[in-house]
Amino acid sequence: IADPGGGVFISDPKKPAGGHVLAHASTVRLMLRKGKGEQRVCKVFDAPNLPEAEAISF
Repeated sequence: IADPGGGVFISDPKKPAGGHVLAHASTVRLMLRKGKGEQRVCKVFDAPNLPEAEAISF
């Protein structure tokens, strides 16, 4: 993903795709990552009706 405002030597490996356009257009922002083995972890970053939390899927 291109990042015109990113640093050459220092970058954020967990920067969301889509930038400000998707951030302002979406109501709920989630981050999915791989857990142990076959587990997946879903983190709620921004939601009007949900607290910031993580859930593990098996």
